[in-house]
Amino acid sequence: MKSINKYNNIQKAKTLHQFPPNDIKGFIAFVNAHAEQTIAQKDELAKN
Repeated sequence: MKSINKYNNIQKAKTLHQFPPNDIKGFIAFVNAHAEQTIAQKDELAKN
């Protein structure tokens, strides 16, 4: 099995659609939290 970052967009979509709905809700919450953290720390991340 190859790493998710080597999948194309179609393969990624197919993989995400295999998850149960409850898992998708948790995944979306994780992505939103990560995005908010990245935006809040953009200056610090830009330095590194």
